Amino acid sequence: MPSHTSSSSYTSKNSNSDSGGKSQNRHRRHVRLEEQNNHYRRNYRPFTIPSSFYNIVHVHRFTSIDTISTLINHFESCYRYSIDTESDRLTNELSLIQVHSIPQHLPSFIVLVELNHLPASDTEILFFLGDRCTPN
Repeated sequence: MPSHTSSSSYTSKNSNSDSGGKSQNRHRRHVRLEEQNNHYRRNYRPFTIPSSFYNIVHVHRFTSIDTISTLINHFESCYRYSIDTESDRLTNELSLIQVHSIPQHLPSFIVLVELNHLPASDTEILFFLGDRCTPN
């Protein structure tokens, strides 16, 4: 029976040293990554894209028909675009659509469609969109 007690204390010592080793490894890794980040900051400039290269447009219930028309004309002349969606954290319902145009000539457009803030379905803007976006 006493040997069982000593073996359990031996096991607990091993688990403590294992967690201490893991902690030391995490600390070493953190220090190494911090040194690497400092090296990058000293030797490389941050990557930035000048704001003259793109326009950000929020689409919601107050967006004008002129703005929508400009966006449609722009996207018709683009050869590529990317789409990303975001969901509401609580309801997991789609709440934002991000569309980034990749035009042949700058500027590009980044369109943020705020789904929870769109106008009612019987408004002029949505009729306009339906007419312009329907395939021929």
